[in-house]
Formats: sequence, structure tokens, C-alpha cells
Amino acid sequence: MITDVSDHRLEIARQCGLVCTFNPRQGPLESQVAGIFGPQRADVTFECVGQAETANQAIRSVRKGGTVVVVGVFGDRPQIDLGLVQDRELDVRGTLMYLRQDYVEAIRCLAERGIEINPLLTKTFSFRHYPEAYAFIEENREKVMKVMVALDS
Repeated sequence: MITDVSDHRLEIARQCGLVCTFNPRQGPLESQVAGIFGPQRADVTFECVGQAETANQAIRSVRKGGTVVVVGVFGDRPQIDLGLVQDRELDVRGTLMYLRQDYVEAIRCLAERGIEINPLLTKTFSFRHYPEAYAFIEENREKVMKVMVALDS
């Protein structure tokens, strides 16, 4: 399951093969999670936004003894419900940097599982036009997923 407040990004996720998508502006996320995963909730949640609200949603959406992985970069110090973390005996992990083995594993998973990733690529620029890539991202921030700069063009 993936959540986002952007219907455009949720459509891209569906094009990539994700079946369960949800915009939390349509209702309580925790109810949607329970409807999909059952009353025990999800085994693992990933917070990828870097906001207190989404961190607390991740905490409330994971099962007792589950794991919350914090991927989002927080600009300030969020207030999170540590009482719920303690009560549900949650494992909260932070991650920021990736190791070579992480990339190797990601490539292996993509190759073996046939995950459709083409919808994630919004546009490609040649290396000599990389400044245009940054301008494109700035001008189209709400619609851009990934922009590639090709080194061989």
C-alpha cells in the first residue's frame, strides 16, 4: 500500500503495479490500513515525508511489535507519540545513506519481480543539458517523479 496527498503520484504508483493506493485527504489513514491489512495493521511502515503528522500516521498504522522506518528528512524536531511506540513495542529505525549492496539488492528485486518502473521516469536530459533538467524540475515540481541525466549523450 502506498499513500500520498497527490492524486497524480498515486496514479503513477498504480501504473507501476501498486494495487492499494490511498489519499489520506479522503479519510483516516488508519482505517484504510486496517481495512487492507486487518485489525493487526501493517508489519512495516515507511515514513518518507519528514513531517510529524506522517510520522505519527506511520506509528499508528503498524502492528504491535512492528517496524517504522524513517526515510523522510525532517526540517525540524517533530513531536511524535513515543507513548504509542512504547505501548506497541515498536521498532523505529532511521535510514539516510545507501550502501552498494542496497543498490545491488534493489536492481535484483526489480529484475526478478518484473516491477514496472517506466512510469517513474518523467524526462531524460543529456549531460550537456543538465542545467535544463534542474529548471524543468523547478517548473514542474508537482508533476515530476524522476528526471534522468544521461552521461552518454
